[in-house]
Amino acid sequence: LRRLRIMCIRDCSRRARASRGELAWLVLSYPSCPVFIATGHDGSLSTIHANSPRDAIARLETLTLMAGVDLPIRSITRQIASAVQVFVQQGRLQDGSRKITHITEVQGMEGDTILLQDVFVFEQTGMTADGRVIGEHRATGLRPRVLSRLDAAGIHLPPSLFLR
Repeated sequence: LRRLRIMCIRDCSRRARASRGELAWLVLSYPSCPVFIATGHDGSLSTIHANSPRDAIARLETLTLMAGVDLPIRSITRQIASAVQVFVQQGRLQDGSRKITHITEVQGMEGDTILLQDVFVFEQTGMTADGRVIGEHRATGLRPRVLSRLDAAGIHLPPSLFLR
């Protein structure tokens, strides 16, 4: 059996940044434990290793179940949908560089499924002669629902930012 080591969030963040895997940054209501993500603490940020925003949701569900919480999966999923507003996905590209590949908003739930909507995506357009990825972040054309919360916080983004 492996020995378990308890780490603070700073150590977890350092290890996540140092890892060569994919990362999804989550805007959560509470950063330290999925069991408490719907406590109403706005504006927190956390990380989770995942290959996509959809995969991050599955991992959050798994972490909550592994914590021994005696809740039905539907309740856990609803808590996640309520607590997470935005996923910012960072990926490692062919040249080894890391870029934000998706900014995805949680739109709520439909039945038992969390609805996700990409707001911005990175589109690779080519490679340089020395093998570096060329591309740009493009808006999907949809204005995020979280925009009203940003406006209320004094962060005003022009509507043109979200046009294709």
